[in-house]
Amino acid sequence: MTVDNASGDSVVIERSFDAPVDLIWRMWTDPEHFKAWYGPEGASIPVAKMDVWVGGTRLVCMEVQAPSGPMQMWFTGEYREGVENQRRVYTDSVSDERGN
Repeated sequence: MTVDNASGDSVVIERSFDAPVDLIWRMWTDPEHFKAWYGPEGASIPVAKMDVWVGGTRLVCMEVQAPSGPMQMWFTGEYREGVENQRRVYTDSVSDERGN
């Protein structure tokens, strides 16, 4: 992970996988694939609304079991750049279930 100092508020995450590029792309852009793997161990993704093209938005809910019961964390963002099977740039912010 590296910080993009040009903008002052960006983080660039790069990782290599031993898998076909189109599968990795689907894991980040298809809501059902995304729900199956995203989050730490023990978490689930009950909601993944993803309009993954430039200008589209995302709304993701991560649920974990806390001692007091299930706890949900919501995240929203906007897709800023995209080149299929190569690059995806999006924002990510904590939100409520309506994306606010």
